This record gives sequence, C-alpha cells and structure tokens, in this order.
Amino acid sequence: NILGLTETLTVFLLISTLIFYFHFKLNSFLPAILGLLMLTRYEAWLLSGFLVLTLFFQGRKKSFFSCIFVMALIFLV
Repeated sequence: NILGLTETLTVFLLISTLIFYFHFKLNSFLPAILGLLMLTRYEAWLLSGFLVLTLFFQGRKKSFFSCIFVMALIFLV
C-alpha cells in the first residue's frame, strides 16, 4: 500500500492483542484479533508465533489450541 496504512493497522491490532492478553484476560478474542493481525503483514506471523508460544508455556491450553487453529486456517488460505 502506498499510503502506509498497513503499518498503523498492524500496530493497532498488536496493541489490542497485548491489551486483551495482559489486561482483560479475555482469551476468546485473542484468536480473532490474532487472525486479523496475521492477515495485515507478514511480520505479524513472527509476533503471533511468540504469543502462541507464550500461551503454551503458561499452560493456557484452550487459548493455545484456538490460536493454533486460526493460524492453521490462515496458513491454508
């Protein structure tokens, strides 16, 4: 995009993902925001991978599997 709108959208989605992860503890919104984040830029795949690994090591199995499912769906598309 020549207007550079993807960077601002990526940062907005990344900040909202971190807010939902740390502040609200609403794990049901994480896969949806993570999926939108991964659709905006390729660098978001790396950041979402770190978040999914963090979910795995913290023992949040339900959130981990739902985020892995979203990542697999987006990878297949």
